[in-house]
Amino acid sequence: RLHMTAFLEVATRDWNIQRQESGTSTIASSFQEFEAGAIDLLRGEMELAFPEAYEQLQSSSMTAEIALRIGRAHFAQGRLWSAEAAWTRAIDLSDEARARTNRAHVRILLARRARGDCIGFASLANEMLKSAVTDAQVSLELDPLWKRGAERLADAFLAMGREHAAQACRVIVKTKCCLGMRLQELQGEGNASAQSLIQAGIVDLDAKLELAKAEAVLWRSVRASCK
Repeated sequence: RLHMTAFLEVATRDWNIQRQESGTSTIASSFQEFEAGAIDLLRGEMELAFPEAYEQLQSSSMTAEIALRIGRAHFAQGRLWSAEAAWTRAIDLSDEARARTNRAHVRILLARRARGDCIGFASLANEMLKSAVTDAQVSLELDPLWKRGAERLADAFLAMGREHAAQACRVIVKTKCCLGMRLQELQGEGNASAQSLIQAGIVDLDAKLELAKAEAVLWRSVRASCK
């Protein structure tokens, strides 16, 4: 952790010097290099075996399904960076909703750790949350009935701050409407097992919606108190 803190202090100092001496394009390039270095350092300090895990994923025999399973195994063991790499590999091999929501979930967790750990690297955390939003949005484009996608998108918005709680509410309500319409179709078909799955998904989204509503109310009260 001391090594990480020292790196960030030196990198921030150097970046500020370059910002004063250089143009906009150079500043952007320098900051991207700064973020990339911080990510490499985070991975190295959090997961010593990350290089080996990453190398395994580059095998020519790797498939999206195998990468998904490897990601789940890493995640279960708390190896978040390795899980993120595995689900990225799965997306590269075959873009589907499961891998997108899994990666969104792990990036939300990594963003919270980056923001709350000793490094306090808010910029990196924000970029990871934005990428989690994108992943969850893509998962819903791939499957509008994928309730996990709505949950992860809401989680990402809530992690970005209470000011985004209303967006989380809208996402959940939209997905609930899609599930409700599908439930009506299934009732006409008499598919009881599928109906149960849809109903369980709606219940889960109701719980998430209540949380998002509470955050939205708190944000409105904060804004009102500042006027």
